[in-house]
Amino acid sequence: MTNQEIGTLALIMNCLKKGCDIEIMKTIIHEFIHADLIELYRRIGPEFEGEPLIKQYWNEGGDWEHEYMANKLINEIIKGLKNMYGNKYNEEEYLALAWSRLHKTKAFKNSGFTKKHLTNILDNIEKKCNKSCIN
Repeated sequence: MTNQEIGTLALIMNCLKKGCDIEIMKTIIHEFIHADLIELYRRIGPEFEGEPLIKQYWNEGGDWEHEYMANKLINEIIKGLKNMYGNKYNEEEYLALAWSRLHKTKAFKNSGFTKKHLTNILDNIEKKCNKSCIN
């Protein structure tokens, strides 16, 4: 990681302007998880002492942050969205939202979802969601 990568998280305004409110909230949760993992890296370094699963993903190379999210935090992402949106969406829709942007992980490949199925659910969410209030 370079100094530029550490601690720099951005949400692109163009995406926020045309996105669904729940997709924006999911993105914010997702990016805050990145921020928390980056802070953990800053605090304890790549040895990840006391965090064996994170260390395993780090040592495997690749996208360690997304692998950790996909394996350990999917339910937390869903819980956060449900706290905000209640029963507006069904379980499969919440699950699809949580998996979006994690579809390249090993956990997604073992989840039973396909990329096409995920895309179909997300497209249906797009049709019924509230559009962003950001002008």
